[in-house]
Amino acid sequence: MSTVVEVIDTAITAAEAYHRDDLAARLRQSRARALSGEVRVLVAGGFKQGKSRLVNALVGAPACPVADDTTPAKAITLRYADTAGPIGDDTGQIGLPSGILRGLTLVDSPVLEPADAILIVSDASAPYTQAELDLIDQARALAPIVVCVLSKVDLHPGWREVAERNQASTGLPVVPVSAELRWHAMATADAGVNDESGFPALTAVLRAELGAHRGTRRSAAYEVLAVTGDLTATMTGEVDGLRAEETEQLGIRWQQVLNDGITDLIADIDHDLRDRLRDVLKVAEAELDAVDPAKVGDDFAEWLRTRESRCTAETFEWMMTRARWLAGHVAEQFGDDHALPEIPDAGDLAVGDLELAAGEKFGVGQRLIVGMRGGYGGTLMIGMASTIVGVAMINPLSVGAGLLLGGKTVQEERKRLLQRRQAEAKASLRKHVDDLIFQAGKQSRDMLRGIQRTLRDHFVGHAEEVHRALVDAAAQRRTRIRDLNAELARVRDLERMARELVA
Repeated sequence: MSTVVEVIDTAITAAEAYHRDDLAARLRQSRARALSGEVRVLVAGGFKQGKSRLVNALVGAPACPVADDTTPAKAITLRYADTAGPIGDDTGQIGLPSGILRGLTLVDSPVLEPADAILIVSDASAPYTQAELDLIDQARALAPIVVCVLSKVDLHPGWREVAERNQASTGLPVVPVSAELRWHAMATADAGVNDESGFPALTAVLRAELGAHRGTRRSAAYEVLAVTGDLTATMTGEVDGLRAEETEQLGIRWQQVLNDGITDLIADIDHDLRDRLRDVLKVAEAELDAVDPAKVGDDFAEWLRTRESRCTAETFEWMMTRARWLAGHVAEQFGDDHALPEIPDAGDLAVGDLELAAGEKFGVGQRLIVGMRGGYGGTLMIGMASTIVGVAMINPLSVGAGLLLGGKTVQEERKRLLQRRQAEAKASLRKHVDDLIFQAGKQSRDMLRGIQRTLRDHFVGHAEEVHRALVDAAAQRRTRIRDLNAELARVRDLERMARELVA
């Protein structure tokens, strides 16, 4: 079985090969600890939770400041030394002749960092908050051993319930301690009070977890497994991405987009053209209801041609805008930047003039005949009635009645002929608009089919170029996948070696 240093060295080589300098630096720290035999225990916790008091009670000396309103600005490292005092010029490292520090380094730190074990300190006033649970999760990612310490149990009678709830929420061992009882036990040499303080139990947990090089091996294995997990996730993600690229069917996709786009565009343009010209038809029919077609025929035809030309031009302009957008959308399916084919502007539609029927003329002679026919009946009817009272048939009253009825008949005939001309003009108008819709619809479809052929020929050529590039890229992807699989096998071997360290 490989030694701890050999496994770490292999992991460092792998991290450097994959350009993960952050992982390599973390492994070098672990290697330095393995060579020195140092077991590093980090003590962390929130503000005013008794963290520094715990460290002082463990080593039996006031090494760390314990003011209630301050928090250490930097980590304080405690190591074994024959005499108490700073180590070298670094005021952050203190040597103490404490038995617990033989083979063990305690670090009172305001922040979390990698270590062989981490003690999370929280007082017994209340169960863990979400912030403390998050801190414990971070500690689990940085150390193989995490122990929860419940401080100040002498001040909180309900500490047992808090300890049970904390253990249930974390699944980690919870050790209750009292720094005040520990100091009292050391001052009075009272073994019973010392046991009651909980510090012998905490020391036993640390010794059991870290003794006989077990902590060094476990810490090294933990660091290496963290690195192999990171590398495995990175390489597996790259392999999955390369395999996903091989399943893309670029050639089918762009053709579907083009065909569906042209089909939708033809339907939309036909609907838009019909809708615009039907609006023109409604307005034109309303105009004909208000005028005599025989009197405004030329002016009405010119007005109608102007409206129809504007409608068809707006539809064709929208059609070309949509066609150019479709060309760009098809180009997006290739995922590259290449020039689009030239799409010519739509030509103008030749709009014919509306031809209105001349209609039946109603001249002076016709009006005279119609008036005499209507007046004859009135004169006869009133004249017959006049003979009953002894008045001649032809009299001023009968003649006046004949003139009145004759004039009314002429007016009704004129109105009937106007309505007839309007109806004939509307019929001619509807036929004219239907013909225009047919002609404009055919022209738009022919133009769109031509655009479809232009885009198809252009993108077929581009697709062939892309296909050749994809064939080369596919070969490179397969080579890269084989290399990654080989690298994954080596990383898994390294993971197996790390697990054997603690087997």
